[in-house]
Amino acid sequence: MWPLRVLLCPDSFKGSLDAVQVAEAMAAGVRQVCPEAEVACLPLADGGEGSLQVLAQVQGGPQYRVPVVDAYGQPLEAPLLWLSERHALLEVATVVGLGQAGEGDPMQRSSAGVGLLIRQALDAGATHISVALGGSSVNDGGLGLLVALGAQLAPRAAAVWPTAQDLLSLQALDPDGLDPRLAQLTLTLLSDVDNPLCGPQGATRVFARQKGFAPPQQEALEAAMCHWATLGDALAGWSASAATGSGAAGGIGYALRLLGARQQSGADWMLQQLGAEAKLAWADWVVTGEGRSDLQTLGGKLPWRVAAWAQRQPVPVSLLSGAIDPAAREALQARFQGCFSIADGPADLSAMQAATPRLLQQAAASMTQLFCAGWRPPQP
Repeated sequence: MWPLRVLLCPDSFKGSLDAVQVAEAMAAGVRQVCPEAEVACLPLADGGEGSLQVLAQVQGGPQYRVPVVDAYGQPLEAPLLWLSERHALLEVATVVGLGQAGEGDPMQRSSAGVGLLIRQALDAGATHISVALGGSSVNDGGLGLLVALGAQLAPRAAAVWPTAQDLLSLQALDPDGLDPRLAQLTLTLLSDVDNPLCGPQGATRVFARQKGFAPPQQEALEAAMCHWATLGDALAGWSASAATGSGAAGGIGYALRLLGARQQSGADWMLQQLGAEAKLAWADWVVTGEGRSDLQTLGGKLPWRVAAWAQRQPVPVSLLSGAIDPAAREALQARFQGCFSIADGPADLSAMQAATPRLLQQAAASMTQLFCAGWRPPQP
């Protein structure tokens, strides 16, 4: 008899489990109900925070830690993952991530460490660098990154590296000192954030609050960001500030655009890197998920992209998330063959996080029971 082939490809449940742990808990639930099933785990990330860890765990490849600085200019070692001999992946969140920023003044944070990490990759021989955006604590328009790569500001920054505070007084940027190797570098910007640099949907208006910037700081930064957009676009000779992804990671996306980066959907890039098409073709049933599914999921977050890829085969795909926003449930049900969550109602957050592995296993078992009741093995 044909065994049920199940592909589990979740994102992480932030604050609870990484993607590998989520997939393992799901697999335990599937096997509990259907022990004869063939279960394959393909933990994923969306090209943002956690992407480097997932690729290193699933695909392997040489990984090195190199000295850079964090958002406050303090020494830090950050990872570089080599996807091939000349292609390096770096992740913004490992350098200037929200989790590392603490309670310090957000106006004193800089993206310089990301520029230093790019320089380290160049020194190691990279000719192609992919940058995973997302989860950053900075909002300096990428000025720190550009200065770390050789650009000069006027007036010069008060500290070693320019911060969001220096964005407020920016008069000019001189790109002549930029590392000449950048001219021959292929840069890929990995992000599913389509926001421009400034405006109602820009970096400051949409993301600054969650990074700890107070309302007065947000207003001042938005005006400064628009001024920076005028200067940068004039240097680039095109409206880079309006390009999709320029508002990602506090404007790091914009700095990369000015350096010639091309944006690619982080979720699609990850699926390509991990050979998802062949794995989806193998499966009879796919289960994906994330910590919380809501209206943003409909805009192209990882589970949405997994469903789109699965439909090409076609293979049924179900959603199992930590929680599902009721406002998005109807639209999600139109895309997925079943939408499930481990949170059935109000619950204590810390208790839910501690119980996530057990709840995931239980939910996956229930889903498997429902799916198997209507599944018929393909005819030989």
